[in-house]
Amino acid sequence: MFGAASLASRATSGTSIGDLRRGDCFNLAKGLFGEKAHRVRCSAGHTDEVAGVLTFPAGAGAAYPGRESILEVGRRDCPALVSEFYGERTPADADTFVFGPDEAAWDKGERAVVCSLRSRDAAKRTGSYLGG
Repeated sequence: MFGAASLASRATSGTSIGDLRRGDCFNLAKGLFGEKAHRVRCSAGHTDEVAGVLTFPAGAGAAYPGRESILEVGRRDCPALVSEFYGERTPADADTFVFGPDEAAWDKGERAVVCSLRSRDAAKRTGSYLGG
């Protein structure tokens, strides 16, 4: 159920990926490897819906662990968040995407790992996967 993954920084306008919360709907500001998200109402066209947010297990001052380590945390822990949030409503036609900090955002203290659902055809959708 995993699609692809991307990492985000705080470098451009929009909402930091780390500021997203469970249930938020968003579009990336710059493609799959976008640096920011544009949070929108779920009733508006969007590509992603946040299933949950994890905190990467590293304290302040820890060295950047690298993209693969961050993505591995998401691959390991996102399925439980998706299942917990959507339950029986987990869509069969969506993949889980993982977003986390790049090195610049990490150095500013960003530790959020965001788990989102995106339609397999990557088309914008309206409405929440929860039916709203």
